[in-house]
Amino acid sequence: MPGRFDAVMDALQAGVVIHSADTTILEANARARALLGISDLEGRLATDPAWVFLEADHKPMTLERFPVMQVLATRAPLRDFRIIIRPPDGSELTLTVSATPEFDDDGAIREVAVTFIDTTERDRYEQTLLAGARQLAETERIAHVGHWTLDLRTGEVMWSPALYAMFGMDPESAPPDYAHQAQLFAPESWAR
Repeated sequence: MPGRFDAVMDALQAGVVIHSADTTILEANARARALLGISDLEGRLATDPAWVFLEADHKPMTLERFPVMQVLATRAPLRDFRIIIRPPDGSELTLTVSATPEFDDDGAIREVAVTFIDTTERDRYEQTLLAGARQLAETERIAHVGHWTLDLRTGEVMWSPALYAMFGMDPESAPPDYAHQAQLFAPESWAR
């Protein structure tokens, strides 16, 4: 990317690709080249077969769902769009993509700036946490136990779904505040 912002663009942890209105890649930073696994991005179209875009369920993404195509069709920015990309090396990366159109003086889209960050590891951690939460909820359901937490800073009380079930309360309702919790438990249980 010739110009005074080369060092800044190449230091970013986000990939940056500038597309023309026909989706030709005009410019790309070093991170984009690394994430996409291709050093010569300029001149390629968004539909280049060198990479494959997938939906979150790993099904092939249709052309109209490609981030740059969505911006061209809607003429509006796209924010925090999650995709899976398969670069030429066959690996899979989860990316969070944002894209913004730039208009010429006549109101036509001149370019689309696409930025993307690799969220593969974060997504793995999220999936692990969600699986653990599901396992805890199932264990509580089977064992007929529940738990609650108190945020000492805010005073907010949070109940597990199993605790709501044990007290016959709607899990969509707010749990009783801390001052009223003692009324729900046996005195010897509350004292612990």
